[in-house]
Amino acid sequence: MSQLRRAALARAGSPGRSGDGTRLVRRRPRLDLHALRERGRQRALLQLVRRAAADIDAFDASVRPVPRTADELLVLSTDQKGVVMRLEALWPATAEASRWQGYAAEATSSVRFLQERSIWGWTVRENMADFSRWCTMGTLVSIGDHRSGMLESYDDATGVATVVAIIPDAYAEPESLALLASRLGKEGVAKFLRNKLPTKPNARSGDMGEILATAYLHDECGYVVGPSRLIQRDHQEWAMRGDDVLGASLDSDGKPRITKAEAKSRVSLGEETVKEARKGLARNDELPSPHSLTQFAERLLPTADSRVGEAVLTMQLSDGVRPDRVGHLLFLFTASDPSTHVAADLKAYSGSVSQLTITLRVKGHQKFIKDAYDGVTTGGA
Repeated sequence: MSQLRRAALARAGSPGRSGDGTRLVRRRPRLDLHALRERGRQRALLQLVRRAAADIDAFDASVRPVPRTADELLVLSTDQKGVVMRLEALWPATAEASRWQGYAAEATSSVRFLQERSIWGWTVRENMADFSRWCTMGTLVSIGDHRSGMLESYDDATGVATVVAIIPDAYAEPESLALLASRLGKEGVAKFLRNKLPTKPNARSGDMGEILATAYLHDECGYVVGPSRLIQRDHQEWAMRGDDVLGASLDSDGKPRITKAEAKSRVSLGEETVKEARKGLARNDELPSPHSLTQFAERLLPTADSRVGEAVLTMQLSDGVRPDRVGHLLFLFTASDPSTHVAADLKAYSGSVSQLTITLRVKGHQKFIKDAYDGVTTGGA
């Protein structure tokens, strides 16, 4: 985990001890605008370098792996020479070495601009929900040809603090957040988000399940999830149509694999809810809905993962989406233990799509949701 993330979590009330052994004081989770700005600068530079790597014809990912986090990149400098030296350390000089000079100059210019304006673009994320910091990560269990797993929170406060940090990006464009942060500060951002976030408990619960399912697909499965679909919702209290969550990854030949996810959030989650989730996954012959998939791919096009978006659109419009290119994630967020119902569902499944069911258990389910949303909308007051 980056020093930035550790600092942000500590400021948000993450439990633990300081370097001298002093017990850290637990504080209410809140927005940390300094951390948002710094993370934005790192993301913008990382976006440029990842795009550069993808553009180089002779790029060999097995020899020169693309960095996935700001920690791996370690380039936050306005000195062009320093940027070039670090890039050359990451990727040995090639016939395309002159291109790095141009990319480094672009990165340098962009970092200066970001430092002046505090505006960033959507890029590859670090871990979103950082589940391993606040959950026990159970081993995946095989049920027939499919798998299930359970995560259990052992530190709800750290979980809340982590989720507080990712909720703003789930509902608002990062450029808007950065602009408001620089002009109006925390209270301005909080007021803005109050107009975007749901206020009703049921709506918040449903959104939280979707946000956590997205984070799991990204953090634990390595899928590209792109900007949140919740950003463009018509009304903060209305449920959205279409697939809850979509994720994509490219295999060795550049062809996409798609995961279609259905998320359910209940204090007590029983058989009927699991059946309801199964019906959601079964829609459209178990494939992503055409409209949802098109929107997902479009959201990726202006990001650092544009190549994935292009591949998804190409598959959808040229070859068509086949079941062997699709997987399902059934994500359950609850205080109860639905293991019996999960096992029965997977045993009864007779389709051809690979299945993964994940249960995230948080005993203080309702309080977790309330504290997370309150931590965003209060602006740190």
